[in-house]
Amino acid sequence: MKYTNGLFTFPVRIYDGFSVRKALKREEDVDVSVDADWVEGKARIPISEFKGVVDYIPRGSSIETVEQEGFDCCAVITHSMGDFICNVSQDEFEIMLNEFAEIYYNEIEDAVEERLAEKIAELEEKKPWWKKFLS
Repeated sequence: MKYTNGLFTFPVRIYDGFSVRKALKREEDVDVSVDADWVEGKARIPISEFKGVVDYIPRGSSIETVEQEGFDCCAVITHSMGDFICNVSQDEFEIMLNEFAEIYYNEIEDAVEERLAEKIAELEEKKPWWKKFLS
């Protein structure tokens, strides 16, 4: 199994730092929220790094829209890698994470069982010839 098989991939928003600063400055001057420029990217984190997920309201979205349509993105919290804004709802993210975890842990279980079978076979070969008749 490759190390990268343990990296969970999910869509994230990548913000342009200049646009974020510009949007925050505009918010200081005006009472209206302004969204910064962003593109969709991907984050790949080890599954053990995952800490939690919370609903997220992006800048520029109104409370009324969220009340009517629900949350369309979430914030993914990690132990040490920072937080990520994910482009799917919390429910969609949980489905993706659970599907990944099931496959990943099944791969680990299969690898452990395969290695155990190899070790048992090695031990069987190392038995003295007369002990093979005892089992």
